[in-house]
Amino acid sequence: MSLMEDPGMNNKDLSSAIGLSPSTVSWHLNKLVATGIVKKTVHGRESNFEVIGPEKVAELITSVPTI
Repeated sequence: MSLMEDPGMNNKDLSSAIGLSPSTVSWHLNKLVATGIVKKTVHGRESNFEVIGPEKVAELITSVPTI
């Protein structure tokens, strides 16, 4: 959700926003990039991330039943 609200965040910013360690966020981001949900853009030593098709992702998130 943080990436959909603020596209282009880097790992450090996202880690701070959601309260997880940078290594944990990096692991999950790499999985999301590999599945085509998130796009990674590299600028020198920094990588920025954005959700591909945020409308579809939002639709999927809201369709998952809660327990």
